[in-house]
Amino acid sequence: MTPVRKILIAAYIVFIIIYIIQYLFYGKSLVSFIFGFTTMILMILVMTLYKGNIK
Repeated sequence: MTPVRKILIAAYIVFIIIYIIQYLFYGKSLVSFIFGFTTMILMILVMTLYKGNIK
């Protein structure tokens, strides 16, 4: 298992945790915004790593 693959798996686990927390705190707009922003940054990071891994 390559280090990049470990990072991808870790990122997906973080996604799941973020979505659970976002679901629990849904309605608190600031918390929801912060988690949404964090998720977006993580998604960009994962896509960059994934594209780099394919090449």
